Amino acid sequence: MKIKSKYILISVVFFLGYSCIEDYDTPTPTLESFGVYELVNNNGILEAGSEVTNPVAGTTYRLQAFTQSDIATFWPGDFTYRPLGANDSIIDSRNYFLHYGQPGAQGLTTNSIAGRRGWFQDYAWPDSATYDVAIILTNHSPDDENFVQVVFDRQITVSE
Repeated sequence: MKIKSKYILISVVFFLGYSCIEDYDTPTPTLESFGVYELVNNNGILEAGSEVTNPVAGTTYRLQAFTQSDIATFWPGDFTYRPLGANDSIIDSRNYFLHYGQPGAQGLTTNSIAGRRGWFQDYAWPDSATYDVAIILTNHSPDDENFVQVVFDRQITVSE
């Protein structure tokens, strides 16, 4: 009986040790859907209402990305991608503290969607135009500092 329990103990230790050193691949982020939604006041809490196909300039909407990614960052298109560098500083970088998710990039950080997997940000485009919106999704490795990022582009036409 002692020999049998010794082999069981060795097997458990081997299994636990092997599972701890197993190498995990970082999954590539996928975008299930992205949309612009009207904001609805639900007892003092702003929530996403119906999807909007033709947003109006100056009106705040909720941008939502449904995804399983670890992080999402949006570039709404009214300012361009601008890495921090020689021509950029803390003073003139419009969103210096919002460079989260894309190394050296300017974008809007997001909040997680309650009850669903995804990310959102409330935003109002200042002028009527067609904007190239970028959705940057990032997954991080569970066992090292590696990450995988994918950029998804969408065009949004904003009217007056």
